[in-house]
Amino acid sequence: MPSDRVQIVEVADSRTVVNDALRNRAACSSRSHYTKHYVVYEQASEVAFLSVDPRPDLNLLVIYEIFVVPEIRHRGIGSRVLLAAENLARENDFPRVRLIPKALGYQPGERDRETAKLIEWYERHGYRATADSGFVEWQKEL
Repeated sequence: MPSDRVQIVEVADSRTVVNDALRNRAACSSRSHYTKHYVVYEQASEVAFLSVDPRPDLNLLVIYEIFVVPEIRHRGIGSRVLLAAENLARENDFPRVRLIPKALGYQPGERDRETAKLIEWYERHGYRATADSGFVEWQKEL
């Protein structure tokens, strides 16, 4: 039975990531001055990749990417990764989390449908579109 929590470990070198899909995400995901990449573990297995920007200048945490290993999707892992990201924000005294919901790895028509599903998923987790971003970014107050 999976736990309610996952463990996130910062990736210093993508070559240390065992799972091929996660290693690829860690190697290819963009980085800025603030960006931190994490491999997510559940019961000692690599299950997901998380990319965030802690932004003290904006007083928030930006989630850039949550990627769950395709073979184990739809088991609640994404929700546990999102909760871990929100806890990371709290640990850094950020009162909110922001993101741009965008499904990756799909063809254009399919991408729109998957992004709509992703938006619904974030909304179920308390995220709302922000007026100051022209309703492109979603945010959750913690």
